[in-house]
Amino acid sequence: MRLGFIQVYNEFGWIGFALDQAMKICDKVIVTEGYQYVGFPGIPIRSDDGTLDILSSKARQYAGRLEILDTIREYNGIRNNQCANFNRALEHCRLGDYFLILDADEFFTDEWIDTAINLMKEGKADLISTTGCHAFGISFAWRIIFGTEKPAEIIIKKTEGLRFWPTHKTSGAGKNRVIIPDGGRFHYMWVKPTKRMQLRMQALAMYGEMSEWFDKSWLSLKPKDGKKYGCYNKASFVLQRYDGEHPAVLDNHPWRHIKDIRRLDQ
Repeated sequence: MRLGFIQVYNEFGWIGFALDQAMKICDKVIVTEGYQYVGFPGIPIRSDDGTLDILSSKARQYAGRLEILDTIREYNGIRNNQCANFNRALEHCRLGDYFLILDADEFFTDEWIDTAINLMKEGKADLISTTGCHAFGISFAWRIIFGTEKPAEIIIKKTEGLRFWPTHKTSGAGKNRVIIPDGGRFHYMWVKPTKRMQLRMQALAMYGEMSEWFDKSWLSLKPKDGKKYGCYNKASFVLQRYDGEHPAVLDNHPWRHIKDIRRLDQ
């Protein structure tokens, strides 16, 4: 079996497309829904942007293949809660099954998906990773580059003793790693309306200065190809103009041709 796992909170713009993609790759998908951080009691625990309606609709569309669980909120740290959700979902796997780590705003080309499915059918790979990532901010037309990325573990075969540690680290995994080459992974991490981005920055303020930087700089940031921008915690990123292809599942995405997602909810 191929089991997909997605954690989601207020992702109405992406979760429907993410589930349509997941159903191409997985036999079943587990979704945990809800806000995972107990440190901000003023933020609603359940999604309140239409995400729940989309999940209900997709549960009917993919009857028997989609299970929706409330998120675990037992720990003070968001990463600990996310990790607990990973391990709970992993319990739905049998030994030898493949566990797919999917994000609500992360997508793959059809070629990448075909390669991954074939590797899982062969059954020899314990870990399937991919190098590089096309990450986007502001719109589908602007890549946001933070620096060199390590290969990301996307698919893990369940072995005896496999466990997750906060958040994506594993112990007890097999040793046979296969890396799918660069180019097939797309992450729309900052292609979100301003209010949703603000919530993200508040929730992840553990990285330091994220919320302050966002409130000061986000709406005034003027995209320029190749320009480096200072960011939170002394980090920086480069915006790069992108005119290439996007995963086919997003062909009809309503934000596809919006030039500046920041203005959507202003």
